[in-house]
Amino acid sequence: MTLNATLSSWLKRIETELKISNWSELCKTDADGISIAPAYTVTDFDSACAPAFNSSHWDIVYRLPKPYQAINANARFLKALQSGASSIWYHVNASVFHQLFASIETPYILNIIEGHADALHATLDYLHSNGNKSTKIWLLQTQKANNVSNYDAFLKVYTAHHKNFNAASWAMISTESYHAQGATAAFEIAIGLSLLVDLQSRLKDSPAPVIFHAAVTEQFYNQISKLRAIHRIWNLWQQSNTHLPSLLLSTSNSTRFYSALDADTNILRSAVSVLASKIGGASAIQNTTAHLHLQQHEFNYEYLAIAQQLLMREEMLLHHYADISCGAYFVEYYTDALAEKALYWISEIQKQGGIHNAIQKGWIKTQLDMQQQQQDAAFWNNEQFKIGINAFLQHSDVSRLQVKSDNTFPGYNYEIKAHANTTL
Repeated sequence: MTLNATLSSWLKRIETELKISNWSELCKTDADGISIAPAYTVTDFDSACAPAFNSSHWDIVYRLPKPYQAINANARFLKALQSGASSIWYHVNASVFHQLFASIETPYILNIIEGHADALHATLDYLHSNGNKSTKIWLLQTQKANNVSNYDAFLKVYTAHHKNFNAASWAMISTESYHAQGATAAFEIAIGLSLLVDLQSRLKDSPAPVIFHAAVTEQFYNQISKLRAIHRIWNLWQQSNTHLPSLLLSTSNSTRFYSALDADTNILRSAVSVLASKIGGASAIQNTTAHLHLQQHEFNYEYLAIAQQLLMREEMLLHHYADISCGAYFVEYYTDALAEKALYWISEIQKQGGIHNAIQKGWIKTQLDMQQQQQDAAFWNNEQFKIGINAFLQHSDVSRLQVKSDNTFPGYNYEIKAHANTTL
């Protein structure tokens, strides 16, 4: 069968099928200023492009919610590991560490993600006392938009243990907080890669991989392309700097537009973000199907999130393939466009004297505020639809809303507004 399809014929078909006068009505611009068209061809990207990543490893991460009680947290860890999680993420006080890990056989844990440098001593001592030198520790170096974290304390703890525990401690940065404050995809990439490069300049003797942790939304193609752009830029840099270590990509699903009224909608959002994470090249994925502020059924929702990943990994077999979107016209175009925009932002950060100066001077916060305002305007004006939040609201459920306003989650604020105005 021969198909004589051309771009003009496809665009004409789009106009006919959608009953529009001109296909250009479907063109739009995303939050990064990138033009999105309704159709693409092989001429829209470099057809000689290589896969953005080669690894297909899939680590299912369970993240301990806060606040916690040590006994309850121990039960959560045990159930998560029994349910299929292979790594755990916590931010705890070292004094409760032994109670936290009671009855847990640590060799079955691939990675422990530690959000508190002081607790790293306890973590490593506990693993060492149990004869476990296989579990890796990912030590998270957090950054805030208006504050520069104390790198000296982080580096002291990291380097003290790195060579003495089978290279167990790996350095990890996260852009979750920037994402929650409204960072666009390209700006989030730029901040994260700038932090990683700065970190590597301070850890010159570290041969271990570095970890980039990003939040992923349900904007499917945007997020796939965002993650692929991270891989592509890092690969490009490695070609000119052989001292750069390999990069691991870790993700968690964004709860920025989760619904307080309809947790089932959140389940669907979570599934889409997990799929985008894996197709985009994440090696470790942490997801939640209902926001942790929701107390009802919270325990069950946590393990439904694990089951989501297990289904995609073991039944869809997505971990058997690497970069399955390579060569897809739109994804390649979008990946390249986001990478180009991210490189622009990286150059702007360098003009500020580097990432730490950019943070300390408030330049990063200023950019985030502007990006947040632009995205919020689209949301509040119903230009950006979120099912169950500002579209297809279930008014019969409004009485269930018992969540305080939280600027980190604009979707909650919209639902509070809906609660006061049921004619919305």
